[in-house]
Amino acid sequence: AVANATASEATEGLRKWIQPESVVVCHGAIGAISTALQAVLQPGDEVLLPDPGWSNYEMIVHLRGGVPVKYPLIGSKGWSVDVEEVRSRVTRHTKAMMICSPSNPTGSVMTKEDLKGMLKIASDNDLVVISDEIYAKIYHGDGHRAPGVFQLDELLDPDRTIVIGGVSKAWAMTGFRVGWMITPNPDIVAASMKILEASISCGVPFSQAGAIAALSSREIDGEVEGMIREYRRRRDACIEVLRSHGLHEYTPEGAFYILVRALKANSSMDDVDFCEGLLTDQHIAVSPGSAFGDVARGHVRVSLASDIGDISEGVDRLCKYINKVDSHV
Repeated sequence: AVANATASEATEGLRKWIQPESVVVCHGAIGAISTALQAVLQPGDEVLLPDPGWSNYEMIVHLRGGVPVKYPLIGSKGWSVDVEEVRSRVTRHTKAMMICSPSNPTGSVMTKEDLKGMLKIASDNDLVVISDEIYAKIYHGDGHRAPGVFQLDELLDPDRTIVIGGVSKAWAMTGFRVGWMITPNPDIVAASMKILEASISCGVPFSQAGAIAALSSREIDGEVEGMIREYRRRRDACIEVLRSHGLHEYTPEGAFYILVRALKANSSMDDVDFCEGLLTDQHIAVSPGSAFGDVARGHVRVSLASDIGDISEGVDRLCKYINKVDSHV
């Protein structure tokens, strides 16, 4: 039933790819990512991962016997991807490519041109594309969702494409643990079903009932749209404070995160120590950029999943602490 609701929720242009038989319901989006990687990897296969990116990607690749290979996002260009840099990371051992747009931790959104470039790399090298689109509805550009791989018919290889989704982010239903993977490849679907049977047996019926209600209700659609507008207000409030302190570097177009540079490149302090000091001194909790990869080292991730007043005050305290540390390091 969740598979039917997921297919029905898809916009008209995506429905030829998103059919109920293409949807595998999993224990959250993390379960979908783990299942997808187990279904496609052999020991020693390399997987291209964004840096910065969600740290669980790397852990899951290791757990499934794969080898993570990082490709950098470019902070000076709003954390966009350099497609040719990604191409240079491909070897004869590369099996899959992970995309996350909108991004955790940056909130950056891949343009359609960059997505096309990534799919071209995958096509040229017979790679499986795993596109984590859990934040796709939390998007501040034109349209109801961020650009995704199923929108790019001319370059899409459906047999080598897996899209990850779930109810945790846009519907704020993290504790329900309902996610899914979508792939038109029946062999990957069949392998995934066997993996799930051996690992979780089945999903939780009452959680799935809640997910079906969320995916099927126009009233809840309105609530989701209102929350997305609120995330944009919070983002704008955060950026206003950053600008007032001269610390604004880019504007995220999706998700509910922003990376802020906390330390200069030559600083003797690391970002973990910075975050611990910030918590002690200002009672503000943020995540160190190094938790998401080497490229974000020296930055901190700010979450916008809080009250707008708390965000403005918290970011103001963060900026003052950055300037305090900068004057003493």
